[in-house]
Amino acid sequence: MERAIGQGVVTATPKPPKAAVLVAQQIVDEIVGNGLDPGEMLPREKEMIAQYAVGRATLREALRLLELEGALSIRPGPHGGPMVGRPTARHLASTFALVLQLTGGKFRSIVECRILIEPVAAAEAARQATREEIALMRESVRRLGGDLAQSGARVDGVAETMNFHDLVAWASGNTLLALVLSAVNHLYQRSALLIQSPPVRTKRVAHHHDEIVDAIEAGDPEAAAKSMTKHLQAHSRFLEKEYPQLLDTPVRWELSGF
Repeated sequence: MERAIGQGVVTATPKPPKAAVLVAQQIVDEIVGNGLDPGEMLPREKEMIAQYAVGRATLREALRLLELEGALSIRPGPHGGPMVGRPTARHLASTFALVLQLTGGKFRSIVECRILIEPVAAAEAARQATREEIALMRESVRRLGGDLAQSGARVDGVAETMNFHDLVAWASGNTLLALVLSAVNHLYQRSALLIQSPPVRTKRVAHHHDEIVDAIEAGDPEAAAKSMTKHLQAHSRFLEKEYPQLLDTPVRWELSGF
């Protein structure tokens, strides 16, 4: 931990981790080391207390920490107990939202972040995407430009748009980049439900998505990045014109999974 004093930096001695944090780390090591899948049960409380040589309160705090992070869930009842889970981008989005709210972050920062990062993912997708991933992108474009555009189903249209961007992110082949973008897109989607998009605009978005997929399928990173940038900048201009107040709305934290 560092804190600035005047022009210098003072490095404080880090505090040792709490016992519950150490136990939580050990439990995660056990989950990974034993290859446990989501839905599998962990040992009962009495066994875990003996295994980790801690008290009940410390163990329960450790389990609660992991539950908040999405690494497990607690099944109630006589045959219940801790069950392995799998954290998702929603958990990361919850952390982002908490930090953004506490630091005064606005919805505008989410929009700008997408413009900065998503072209990188599109370029990597042009290098890495599989046929199956490209086929899923094509199917997303078809849904958005077809039935959803005609029906004007706003909520479904937003969800499909975010689905497309998630597909591009995961096709980049970089897990961390994909998780960060999925989290950012989840934050965006929460506020985007307030945006009214007429069918003609939904079709335009589908056309932009189609151009992005064309570049990815052609294996052209530069074209993919340019197409994504053009698409997101056009959307930003739309928001500036039609929803300037939304852009300046503070981000509000919501606890994921609860």
